[in-house]
Amino acid sequence: MLITIKRLKTSNRIRMELVKCDACGHKQEVELTVAHKIIPEDVAIRYGITDSTSVTLCIYCSNEIRDWYRGRVSTLTYDSGLKKFRPKASNEIRKEYQKTYQDFVDYKGLRRKRFR
Repeated sequence: MLITIKRLKTSNRIRMELVKCDACGHKQEVELTVAHKIIPEDVAIRYGITDSTSVTLCIYCSNEIRDWYRGRVSTLTYDSGLKKFRPKASNEIRKEYQKTYQDFVDYKGLRRKRFR
């Protein structure tokens, strides 16, 4: 996703356009935002997932969501029929990343309401 910087000249000052973070809702300068893929590119390539959605996140949420992914997304699942762990299929991985991202956005929304 290509993001362009619009500089609006008002009198003698240059004002930067602000972009809203899709997770926390805070407005940031374009330089402080990241085009973030919900399913990381390396995971999408490994599992053959071609439809990864991109969102705009501030740098703080971008760093925080990576920690959420590390702690909440697993590539293995327990198969009770086989009685052992097996690798997840690509559709299971896609659902897990999407659910983790949605949980993160919900968490950020609750924090935003609590601190208003």
